[in-house]
Amino acid sequence: MPATTIHFVRHGKVYNPGHLLYERLPGFHLSDRGRRMAEATARYLASNPQTNTISAVYSSPLERTRETAGAIIDALNDVRAQRGQSPLTLETDPRVIEAGNEFRGKRIGHGEGALWRNGNWKLVLNLYKPSWGESYRSIAARMSEFAREKVAQ
Repeated sequence: MPATTIHFVRHGKVYNPGHLLYERLPGFHLSDRGRRMAEATARYLASNPQTNTISAVYSSPLERTRETAGAIIDALNDVRAQRGQSPLTLETDPRVIEAGNEFRGKRIGHGEGALWRNGNWKLVLNLYKPSWGESYRSIAARMSEFAREKVAQ
């Protein structure tokens, strides 16, 4: 039985002039640099014989992840067309989305950042057990469930 390999790719840099923690918020797209990052990743995957046989591409429903996955699909479909294979289409799955976070939509950082304002620092007292959002165990469980399901398919 052949092995199944799953590659997890993070989206490219996001256009975010307000420096907000965008987390799961809609409306955040790739920046020009982010598109170049996605295209570079796509070229790498499509040019490498160990990865240009990818048979499915999934992303979260967020715009930036669909844009990154779209660049990868375009590059892989060029290789697939040369082989006479049918094109890949993007499938979305909410399990591969960003972690939930209580700082969503806020500016994080030094100075005026939300981390130090209004007692928000209490949310980050224990970095090993996030009190500011989705737990590491929850993230691991949903990502593991996704991966196991895709391997079984």
